[in-house]
Amino acid sequence: MNKKAIIASLVAVQACALLAADAPATLVSDVKEGKVSNLFESIEPGNMMITDYIRLGVEAEFIGRYREGSTDVYSSKDDFSFDTLDFTLDINISENVSLNTVFEYSDDDDDFRVDSAQFDIKLNDYLSLTVGKVYIPFGRFSTDMITDPFTEDFAEICETAAGLTCNLDDTLIFSAWLYQTDLEEEFNNFALTSEFRTADWLTFGVAFVSDIAAGMLQYFDINPNNANYDQTAGINVWFELTPAEKFRFYGEFIGALDNIATIDETPRVWSFDA
Repeated sequence: MNKKAIIASLVAVQACALLAADAPATLVSDVKEGKVSNLFESIEPGNMMITDYIRLGVEAEFIGRYREGSTDVYSSKDDFSFDTLDFTLDINISENVSLNTVFEYSDDDDDFRVDSAQFDIKLNDYLSLTVGKVYIPFGRFSTDMITDPFTEDFAEICETAAGLTCNLDDTLIFSAWLYQTDLEEEFNNFALTSEFRTADWLTFGVAFVSDIAAGMLQYFDINPNNANYDQTAGINVWFELTPAEKFRFYGEFIGALDNIATIDETPRVWSFDA
């Protein structure tokens, strides 16, 4: 077993902005006023090979929160508490088939859940098929900060899905996905993603999703059963620029293409990391 390692960010600058006209006032005011500061530490024993075909990983995350003044989103008390515990189980069933599963315990729910579980099937040197509960690659969500970028909190999609990926030597990567949300019984949503590596120092991507609103309902704290829920398409554009060995720049934009009826807004988010 590898020694425990404490992973913390060194130096990073991140700016995030919510461009929606009437986004939740409590959240936006907290970001602008800088009233909340979080400290995360991730302690990882590392990946342990149980056999030549089975790998187990464990990760624990703690959060320390210092709060000054406002009590709109969190409690007013300062605290340091256990946040999540993840168990990762990877099984190589054959040379071309693998099962990847993440079990997560959350202190908020006080319960275990299957965070993701997917079969990856290599069809040939360029094509692969993925089925299961999958984090669809809509959004890059790259950062050197410990905390997640605003774009990830805003539009991450993890659903029951099936996807076909074409990887041309990591230079061009395209994928097409069909997925089902918790609000619907049929696989009537789709996503198209692409990634281009034009040089060693530049990578960028563009993605389209048929329904970005489903992921945003929880973000905006709206009960879809009591709202006029409507599908709304969304777009994602990102880039990573590495002009020198010790410098990296990353930028991302995610937004709805039309007004979301449940919140009567067209929300958009951007993130920049240097």
